[in-house]
Amino acid sequence: MYRKNLIRTFGFLLVLTITGCNSDSDESTVKGKYLFAATYDNWAWGDQYNGVFIDVDGNVYQFNDRLEAATGLEHGKSYSEQEIKNHFGKADEYSLLAQVEPQELLTMAAKISLASSGNLSEPLMEGADRGAYRFLAFKFEADSKTYQVILLQQLGDSCIHNSSVEANELAQWISNKGYGAANTDDCVR
Repeated sequence: MYRKNLIRTFGFLLVLTITGCNSDSDESTVKGKYLFAATYDNWAWGDQYNGVFIDVDGNVYQFNDRLEAATGLEHGKSYSEQEIKNHFGKADEYSLLAQVEPQELLTMAAKISLASSGNLSEPLMEGADRGAYRFLAFKFEADSKTYQVILLQQLGDSCIHNSSVEANELAQWISNKGYGAANTDDCVR
């Protein structure tokens, strides 16, 4: 009888352990809707605001909001889901470009919090009429249901560098996917 109870207890603990390590548990899921974006804006030769964003499902959408030129998303500021959506223009005009593999997405999303701890460099003027290429991450704040914008890198008229290693890794990852041209060497002087 003792052995039978021991086996049952061990089996129960084994099931609890396996269930606790299930990839569907809260620790391994990403909260919120928006994770990353690569944006371009230029007001020198007509209003342009376009780019891509990556959502929590790994969908990579392209947006082009030429008519309702947005002012861009500010580093460190928090926005509601609707405000973020408004920055990307009209939802019925998004184009699905690609899908990021779930494990890759989880790996990259895990770096967002560390990227938010980096310090931003002072803007370094690089030229004129180039616009601004921005690589962004969104840190979901569950209590307020808002997204804190993290500038990973900015290139163009001015260059801004985030000192976090993870911020640079994320900017390069977004760029390597073909969504912009991050060049971490351009911002380091």
